[in-house]
Amino acid sequence: FGRNGHCICESCWDGPNCDQPAREGPTRLQAFSPLIANGHGQMLKVMGCNFPIDGASQLARVKLLRQKDGEDPCRTRERDENFPDLPLQVPTRAAETRLEYEVIAQANSEGKYAVCFCYGADCLSESKSLSDGKMLLSWQRVGQIRVVASYALQLTIEREIEAGIYDAVDEDESERLCEEDGWWENHHASIKREKTDGKKMMFYCAEGFADMEGPDHVSCEDGMWMMPVDPREAAEEQAEEENEEGLANENALAMVDEADGPVRMKPWDFVLPLCYWATGTCQEH
Repeated sequence: FGRNGHCICESCWDGPNCDQPAREGPTRLQAFSPLIANGHGQMLKVMGCNFPIDGASQLARVKLLRQKDGEDPCRTRERDENFPDLPLQVPTRAAETRLEYEVIAQANSEGKYAVCFCYGADCLSESKSLSDGKMLLSWQRVGQIRVVASYALQLTIEREIEAGIYDAVDEDESERLCEEDGWWENHHASIKREKTDGKKMMFYCAEGFADMEGPDHVSCEDGMWMMPVDPREAAEEQAEEENEEGLANENALAMVDEADGPVRMKPWDFVLPLCYWATGTCQEH
């Protein structure tokens, strides 16, 4: 379905035609129902796919951080003064496509907030790295939420969301968020990078190195860095599916180099590529 010029797929589906299985985790560019600044508990629902529904759901955390121009608050700030305890809360309800958190918006906390999501043991321990000027790479921005002063304003925005005319992300905001480059600080000397445009970063081997392992580029899509799926990985997934269905899978890997069509993309895990010494250069160094 469409929302303010953006194509939004149903839960657990992705791709230009919404025909590709979505990655595990929260849906990007979510349109969250506004909170009312009245000091009472309200439900924040994070939609997604294949969320854990057992005790592992307690590793899923959220935080709300006031939005500022030109900044990805999810990776540069630990918490907000209006919601200081939120990162410590666990979901009150967990389902495969939805996690619910009880949130209290205090009076005079109106404004736009980034909704940040993290899953794993590093969600809280990683914050100590901020003192060293590093980024919180485990946290990701999944959308924006408004805190409003009254039920009437909340109802107005909810109607816009239902009609598909409410934009979950400010104009050009997704491109600005991808410009953050704190992850490059720990890159290996064997690789170089080149930004071809505002949405693509190319990686290549430095002089004296060759045989790069890892993604050769990442692309900014809706505020998130995406990396190409390795053709062999995709072929292995297809072979496993065919094997489960009782079909022959011997040809799947053999057809990797002959595959046509658009390159499949998946969220980048911020693991940079690595190159090796080129033949004959060890003696030179």
